Amino acid sequence: MSSANTLVGSDPDVIRGRIDRLAPGAEQSLVATDALIAKVAAGEFASSVYRYRSSLTCVPNLLAKGNDKEVKRLATKIVSGANQVIEVLEGLAELHPVAKATVTIFKALIKLELDRRDNNEQIAVICHSMTSLMYVLKYLAPIIDIDDGLNAALEEELTNIASNMQEFGNFSNVYYKYKNSIFRVCRSAEYKDRLSGFQVSFTEQKGNLQQLISYRVAIETHDTAGQIAVVAANVEKIISKLGESTPKEEQAAKFIQQKGGPDAVLYDDALLAGVAKILGEKLNGSMKTALRDDLDALLSANLNQFILKVDGAKWQIEEAVERSTSTILRRLDAGPHELIEDEDVKVVWKAINDHFEIKFRKHFQDNGVAHPDSWTLPFLSKVMYHPAIGDAIDEDGSGFVSVHECNHFIKQRPPNWSLPQWFAFWAAVWFDNNIVYYNKVVDIVDDIRTAAEKAKAKNKDGIAYYLVVLDFLQPIILDSLDSGIAENAQDDCDLQEFTRVQTEYMDLEQGQVRQRLEEADYYLEDENMLVHATKSTRIELSIMCLLTLVLEHHKGTIIRAQKEVIEEDKLVDMGDSLATVFLAFNNRMADLIRGWKQQRLTVALQVQCFAGGIYSGWYEESQKTDNALDRLLKFCNNEDDDEEEEESAETPDKMSELVDRVAALETRLGNIEHMLQILTGGNPSKPTVGGNNARSKSRRNDVPEEDPEEEHEVAHQEFDENEGEYQQEEEEPEDRDEDQDYE
Repeated sequence: MSSANTLVGSDPDVIRGRIDRLAPGAEQSLVATDALIAKVAAGEFASSVYRYRSSLTCVPNLLAKGNDKEVKRLATKIVSGANQVIEVLEGLAELHPVAKATVTIFKALIKLELDRRDNNEQIAVICHSMTSLMYVLKYLAPIIDIDDGLNAALEEELTNIASNMQEFGNFSNVYYKYKNSIFRVCRSAEYKDRLSGFQVSFTEQKGNLQQLISYRVAIETHDTAGQIAVVAANVEKIISKLGESTPKEEQAAKFIQQKGGPDAVLYDDALLAGVAKILGEKLNGSMKTALRDDLDALLSANLNQFILKVDGAKWQIEEAVERSTSTILRRLDAGPHELIEDEDVKVVWKAINDHFEIKFRKHFQDNGVAHPDSWTLPFLSKVMYHPAIGDAIDEDGSGFVSVHECNHFIKQRPPNWSLPQWFAFWAAVWFDNNIVYYNKVVDIVDDIRTAAEKAKAKNKDGIAYYLVVLDFLQPIILDSLDSGIAENAQDDCDLQEFTRVQTEYMDLEQGQVRQRLEEADYYLEDENMLVHATKSTRIELSIMCLLTLVLEHHKGTIIRAQKEVIEEDKLVDMGDSLATVFLAFNNRMADLIRGWKQQRLTVALQVQCFAGGIYSGWYEESQKTDNALDRLLKFCNNEDDDEEEEESAETPDKMSELVDRVAALETRLGNIEHMLQILTGGNPSKPTVGGNNARSKSRRNDVPEEDPEEEHEVAHQEFDENEGEYQQEEEEPEDRDEDQDYE
């Protein structure tokens, strides 16, 4: 979601001009998304996986998986259509306070949806309905600076819209939270009703908003009533496919109907297990509870988590806006300094080696006592510490520092800390903190494993899940901390001051992170919740503090599991929270690597040096074919060995079918050659039934064997989208030498 065009002025005429420039692109995006939805509704993408499955005897699983990815890609594209609309709304919101709150929550909801690894087409089309509604605010531009009776009515309508969007956002969060197919199948009727309700309400609110604005200004919309009706019908068609998107889901839905419907199945453990078996999913106690809970109860229980996620998304959007309006400094030691807010910093980057030394010496000359920050000089005067300070400021690891990054770094300084203390902290104290946290985490993990052995039998399944995820802590994070973190340890500083700064920061950091974790009940559902907990997108800066607090909380739960029964979903949530941290750690490293590659830098060297090499161990592990992250994703997505064995068992059948097709193709080629010989007056050989074996034998002696991969390509079928069926590709006969022996 780009914020590069975010407004820096508030002149209504400037706003109108900007909206006029951006509106055509936004309308084109809306129209294109309408067309994309029409294609999905027509089944050109979503249903082709099973519409043509009878024709795909060679590679059915591969095509099914590829089609599923295509559907998710299209769902993401549908949601992304909101980006250009957001650019139109951003300036409007700056000048229209009534609209600002509604635009803010809309932007947050779109960001949350786009941040997901996989988007669902049913949720995506409702996002588009919401986007189409929000675009109506564009028509406020001509009257944006007029204060009349419209504002009161507009405020009421926008408040209702914001409330409706929040309800939809909370529903979406619950939908994705219970991501197993069994939820979509068993709750399909409820889900469809809710989604249809949001579609209708967003469409009605769009009409109300248009009517309200039309009282003051004429509106020429880009869509007619007929077009709106067509889009609504397409959306409903896509919603109706919920819970029946795959052959397995179709089979499960039929099973449920045969057994008396959802209510009869949900409260029968045997029938519910039958549904799970059809879908190839594992059913545990927490899933049964969630399936049987009232949907409104699930939504109510999830609301606090959702609000925190929205807050985290809003914070990231604000940070992105601030970054986009900053001026880039050329280098740490050169460039314009006028926009930096701290006077010391303006001077420091010009002469970091001697600025504070001169300042401290003058303080001693004037007062006869040492400057209270003089203990920081060993860190500030030695060049070896400067890269560590630079890494703390340089958020994207580019080697360039923006004004935003510099000012943001200064604002993060603890209360009553001087700038030299803050520099010294990042030069060496932060590394030492990581060592302290590392040792604590290792001890806590040992305690957790010991306590888990004595847990009550009824807690064993949930704890087993948690321990599997916990096993990934070592290769993904802890191994990385073994490299480089102790290299910044120093011998020539005031140890008392060093320890004071270390203790103060750890107490402050733990207090802030603990408070936010408690607000979230220590459940880190996704990276947005992680951002809420740390108030940073730079997970490397606070990951060890976060892990210490999270694991300490988990330890308490595992100890309680020795004496009482813990809800299984609580234990599963604990494992999922750790998985969120691991994925965020990996994603942050991936972002840094992308930037380094774009700058043509040596990635291995950058990883080894950035933030003391905190990513180095994981970078080495991630280069392996079957690395820890791959295994974690497979485990969390229920992609177990049984599924792999099932696919392997199908391989001989696929190969047999492929051989039959190749043999059939050989027969056709033999016939073609026979006819060519007749036409050219040659001495034709009689085509062989079941394949031109004579031709194969004679050529095998003087022509190299064909590559099996090439042979596979010959047998491959081309899909003709216009004809809606698979066509056998005709081979053009090769030009032959007249003397070539075909016997």
